[in-house]
Amino acid sequence: MDRSARIKIEYHRIVVEHLRRDEAAVRAAGRRNLQVMREQYERDGWGQSGTRYLDRWAALLDGTLDELIGVCLDPGEEACDLRQVSPFKGVISQAGRTAAIERVRAERLRDTT
Repeated sequence: MDRSARIKIEYHRIVVEHLRRDEAAVRAAGRRNLQVMREQYERDGWGQSGTRYLDRWAALLDGTLDELIGVCLDPGEEACDLRQVSPFKGVISQAGRTAAIERVRAERLRDTT
């Protein structure tokens, strides 16, 4: 898994922490963001591949917490693709994003020593 994908998983680990603290608020933010993303896709003509991911996120946001968390943390290819169009913008603070990047950097340093 490349650095970008590892950072996205770290971002989503933080999203999971937020989900466990305030599930309703995080789901609501995700749904609002999905609506904005859909409007943008329709306006800019981004095609079916992007909307397929939005549809999958919508189903996850309406599904069980376990399934949503599972996809957030899954290192598999499909989950990595989904995280490229994550609906959780605004859920993580700048400090949280920075912490995720630092964790990936620290992992990489440990792996090379």
